[in-house]
Amino acid sequence: MAKHFFAKLFLCKHIVPLEGKKSVAVQHAMLVGFLVLLCLHKEVPSKEVVYNRNLLHSRTFYTIIITKTYQKNQKEGHPMQLPDKKYIASFDIDAQNTFTPVCPDELPVAEGDQIADELNAQAKFTSLRLGSRDAHTMDALWLSDAEHAPLTPIEGHPDLDVRWPAHAIIGTKGFDFIAGLDPKAYDFQIYKGIEPDKHPYGACYHDLKNTLSTGAIEYLRCHGITTVICGGLATDYCVKNTVLQLKAAGFDVILNKAACRGIAPETIAAAMDEMAAAGVKFVECAAELEA
Repeated sequence: MAKHFFAKLFLCKHIVPLEGKKSVAVQHAMLVGFLVLLCLHKEVPSKEVVYNRNLLHSRTFYTIIITKTYQKNQKEGHPMQLPDKKYIASFDIDAQNTFTPVCPDELPVAEGDQIADELNAQAKFTSLRLGSRDAHTMDALWLSDAEHAPLTPIEGHPDLDVRWPAHAIIGTKGFDFIAGLDPKAYDFQIYKGIEPDKHPYGACYHDLKNTLSTGAIEYLRCHGITTVICGGLATDYCVKNTVLQLKAAGFDVILNKAACRGIAPETIAAAMDEMAAAGVKFVECAAELEA
């Protein structure tokens, strides 16, 4: 951690303000020294250190160096640097039987029942734990049937997009958390999709336009949370939407890949790209959160 702090201090305090204040030779020496330090600490492999005098005054060049350092850390499994635990919450998104092979007639996701250990592991790094659940009823207007196949578009209801098979019906096994998760472990739980004319995907809003809050964002803000570690089901639907809602609300969001499962490789990849573009950070597993 000390070397990361030094690098940040070096860039902010010495390199950026140098314009017009020191000779090119001095700037040259300081920049080369900084690059050498990075190489010695294996933050950037020597073959990636390309120095160009013409870029000496370019802030973009320094940004490239920092970006490569971060990417190198991620590839080599360096631990994610987290704020104090009191500022961190974990969010288990729709980790329910309905999205696992336990309920094959609902919306099963392969290996969806195998993420409990990772969800529990990431919660150890946090001060608060949130959980969301789909909570549907059999009078929902989006239910598919013999005349309306799943994924058939729905018109006339602004908070419904397509039809789905019955799933996560309150009082059934599908509604329950997956094995290994204790309902009493959560500080705040969200039930979504209770109204028959609503079928939200993200856990922060009851509607598709992100206007009717579930209270999750307000709860996190009220407790001074700045960083949220997420996992759940499915990566390419409810997890992605919840993560993007949290990012839009101003939180730093970390997605634990091992605590998620998705529907299809291509939609998972697209979801990952969309989250990355929004500034979401990723870890392969909870162990990478170790300080």
